[in-house]
Amino acid sequence: MSKIIVPLERRFSPVAKDPDAADSSDYLELWGYGKPIGWPEIDVRHCTVILAPGGAGKTHEMEARARILHGQGRACFFVRIEDIDADFDTAFEVGSNTEFAAWLDSSEEAWFFLDSVDEARLGDRRAFEKALRQFENRIRPAKDRAHICISSRPYAWQPHTDFDFVDQLFPSETKQQEPTGGNLDADQARDAQGRRIDPQRLL
Repeated sequence: MSKIIVPLERRFSPVAKDPDAADSSDYLELWGYGKPIGWPEIDVRHCTVILAPGGAGKTHEMEARARILHGQGRACFFVRIEDIDADFDTAFEVGSNTEFAAWLDSSEEAWFFLDSVDEARLGDRRAFEKALRQFENRIRPAKDRAHICISSRPYAWQPHTDFDFVDQLFPSETKQQEPTGGNLDADQARDAQGRRIDPQRLL
């Protein structure tokens, strides 16, 4: 008797950068946050962090998503963060260094799945920061065309310091395109102020 494989459609719940802000569910709902989203919504974002406990399937899920996008002909790469600092050119488990170089020379978008913060920090607490700085340096000429997804177990992710560190390296599109408010009316200015919180950066 053959087995029937049912495709899993994973859903993610956005959370705020500041845990205190997450207490106000009414506020998050007002801006459309807090509603579960799927991979298609994540794929269009500039930078996303996925938090889930051990055994939840983060590595398998991210690698599978990378292979799906790669199979669609997109520039897509799956890399373990712990391998970036050792030798970036051979760290690709989905995609290759040749494809990476071709992407840098193109005008196309690319998707990077970086797994996982907790494994990178096992031996050295600073390994994650060092690896991500090297990664940012390698993609810098085309950073505005990169979609980055980072995974971590919750205990290894520092909500304030890690968020700020990642946001400095890979500013969100909301932040890059943020209106100054100089030529907005009162309602538009209040909307812009609300969007600066950008709680969807963490999942």
